[in-house]
Amino acid sequence: TYGPAPYWRLSGRLFQAFRRLSPDAVHCHNVVASAVGAVPARLAGARAVICTRHGIVSKPRNLRRQGFFWLTARCADRVAAVCTKAQENLARATFAQPEKLITIWNGASPAPILNGADTQDANDSEGFRLIVVARLGPPKDHLTLVRAVKQARDRVPGLLLWIVGDGPNAPSIRELVSELGCEDAVQFLGGRRDVGNWLARADLFVLLSA
Repeated sequence: TYGPAPYWRLSGRLFQAFRRLSPDAVHCHNVVASAVGAVPARLAGARAVICTRHGIVSKPRNLRRQGFFWLTARCADRVAAVCTKAQENLARATFAQPEKLITIWNGASPAPILNGADTQDANDSEGFRLIVVARLGPPKDHLTLVRAVKQARDRVPGLLLWIVGDGPNAPSIRELVSELGCEDAVQFLGGRRDVGNWLARADLFVLLSA
C-alpha cells in the first residue's frame, strides 16, 4: 500500500496514515520498519511505539545499521528482543538505550493435526525424514540445506527432505535439486494448511537462515 519507495517518502506516507488512523500503538518490526515507521508514528501522536529486533543481532558493530536502528528507536517507548542473548547484544550496540530494552520470547502454539488432511502424496519411505517449514525466500537458506541433504544422503541412505512453503526462491531451489540429481531425496509440498500433520510424520525439523 505504501511502497516500494525511498525511506523518506515511505515515512511521509506513513505519517499521513498515522494521522488519519490515530493508532493506539505502532509496532515496527526490525530495522527497516523502525527506520521508516518509528519517527512518523511518534510525530503523529501514537500513544505507544514499539520496535522489535528479530534474531540474535550478534556482534553489533555495524555503525550504519545498528546505529541507525537505535537513532530511530529513540522515538520508541520500548525495544523488544526475542531472547536474552539478543537483548545483551542490542544493549552494546551503537547509540543503544538499554533502559528501553525488554525481552519477549518467541513462542507459538503447536500446529494442529487436521482430520482428513491430504498427506497421501508424501514420499514416505522408511528413511529419516527431515522437514523445513518456511517461506522460500531470504533470509532462509534452502540452497545450503539441499546441498547438505545431498552430502548426508551418501552416508544416510533413504534420507528425505520435505520442503513446506512457497516463495520467490522456489525456481532456484528446484534447479539446484535437479543439478545435484537428488529429486528422490527432496520433495516440494508447497504452501499448506495441514502443517501439523507433516510435522507429526517427520523425524526432525530443520531451519536455516543466511
